Amino acid sequence: LESYIRYTATNGFLLILDHQIGKYGPVNAVEQLLPFLRYPHIHLAIDPEWRTLRPMKEIGSVTGEELNQAQALMKQYMLTNRIPGKRMLIVHQFEDKMYVRRNLVRTTYDPVLFVHSVSGWGTPSMKLGTWNRHTQATNLPHKAFKLWYFPGVRRPGLHYDYPLMSHQAVLGLQPSPVLIMYQ
Repeated sequence: LESYIRYTATNGFLLILDHQIGKYGPVNAVEQLLPFLRYPHIHLAIDPEWRTLRPMKEIGSVTGEELNQAQALMKQYMLTNRIPGKRMLIVHQFEDKMYVRRNLVRTTYDPVLFVHSVSGWGTPSMKLGTWNRHTQATNLPHKAFKLWYFPGVRRPGLHYDYPLMSHQAVLGLQPSPVLIMYQ
């Protein structure tokens, strides 16, 4: 990980440490990554899909209360350790059930910027359907959009966007995403 940290810092990239959760809750997942916040270009992400002991068989979830606790933990760590600037906590969603009580998520934990990452893969119309459904969460004003590259080989279970939306199309989305991720 240190080599990625050095490379991204040297080349002016953001580095997003994305915890896949597994058996952990959001607070435990974020807690493991807190020491990396000392680097000004590192941000954190969690993926509720993988909060399961049965990956690829069921989709996991997190609660609004847990996401607030994770943000509060990040905020307290940054203040206690005098870490300047803002840091994103990016939380992915492509199915409704991934956020339980989504309406309870607050975004008032400055210097933590909660970013609601609308994910999903497929055709542009499929992605726009997911986008339109999840951007209705007005209590989560900062949105991210994820694009999935074709990896060059076709295998069962491998996801990608086809065709890949252009950056112009993504920049034209409403609301406008604050972050665009390519995976």
